[in-house]
Amino acid sequence: MGGAKQKAGEIAGKMKNAAAKGRTAAAKKRGRKSPEMRRKYRRRRIVRLLLLLTVIGLSIGVSYIAIGCVNDILAMNRSTDKVSVSVNDKMSTEEVIDILAQKELIRYPKFCKLFAQIRGYDKTKYITSVYELQASYGLEKLLIRMSKNAQSAETVTLSFPEGYNIEQIFEKLEANQVCSTASLRATAREMDFSEEYPFLKQIANKEQRFYLLEGYLYPDTYEFYIGENAASVIKRFLTNFENHWSEEFDNAAAQIGRSMDDILKIASVIEKEAYGKDQMYKVSSVLHNRMNSGSDEFRYLQCDSTSKYVSYIPETVLSGDQRILYTKFYDTYQCIGLPAGPICSPGEQAIKAALHPESTGYYYFRHDVNKKIYLAETKAGHDRNGEEVLRVNARAKNNNN
Repeated sequence: MGGAKQKAGEIAGKMKNAAAKGRTAAAKKRGRKSPEMRRKYRRRRIVRLLLLLTVIGLSIGVSYIAIGCVNDILAMNRSTDKVSVSVNDKMSTEEVIDILAQKELIRYPKFCKLFAQIRGYDKTKYITSVYELQASYGLEKLLIRMSKNAQSAETVTLSFPEGYNIEQIFEKLEANQVCSTASLRATAREMDFSEEYPFLKQIANKEQRFYLLEGYLYPDTYEFYIGENAASVIKRFLTNFENHWSEEFDNAAAQIGRSMDDILKIASVIEKEAYGKDQMYKVSSVLHNRMNSGSDEFRYLQCDSTSKYVSYIPETVLSGDQRILYTKFYDTYQCIGLPAGPICSPGEQAIKAALHPESTGYYYFRHDVNKKIYLAETKAGHDRNGEEVLRVNARAKNNNN
């Protein structure tokens, strides 16, 4: 009985398989797929789709990178925002390109290095300076702007009078397309010129000076290239100062116990406070008398020109608490003795007056509207002079009306 049942089961199974095969064959004949075949087909379609999407994605990525690489050169729709970049003359083009990438002025430094090599920029020599650059320049212009070949053949001759401060000098240079004020400011504040110009090493209170080079840019007439490098421009002023500062000046400063920097501070105040050569020696006398008195009454020089110095620096460059701090360093109503640094570029006559003050007993001076100087030995005399100045100024105002 058991064998008959087993045999009957086997026969039934074979009939079931035969029936399934028959249905599969029939389905094939009718163009339909079995569930298993449909699953296999769906898997193959998904694999093909993923491969297609991968190829498309890689193509888009490669295209994007390729466009980005080319755009580092062409700089289409790139930012025009200015970025400060410091470069020195010992850097290679590859090092410069790395800095450009760090500053986000280019995006693909490896491609840019290859391009620079092909174009022959790998042998370019650069000028130590701080540059104001923008991504919209493109790689070639960026490299050229920092190279020794940057300047044009076109020149401009400019005169800078005695009494100009650094901001006025920089503004005039920018107005005449020599160099941007931003680049000049950054170079003046960030670059160390003392190795090339040792006289700058004698400056003692560097941390209190907003512009370390204030007073050292010698007033004169110069010829510049249009688009000249900021460091090259500043060096021209410093070289001229070095040529004009004589051994005689050093000896005279030593005789009165003053450093070169002290003399320039005094001379810069004289340049701003005096009208004409004769007044310079009188104003110098007052300043020296107050500094040498040893009296608490004259601890503060109280010169109006020093209180105005920081106001010449734009608030976009110096603002907030820093502006207040530097005002305290320079304003001789707030700081004891000389200001932290010169307040302008003094000329030779003011320097000579600072070195050779007239011998007087004066401790005070003031001017009327006609530029006449009033000198006094005492505070009472100074006050009387003030009353006279008010009368003179009032008459002048009435006459003008």
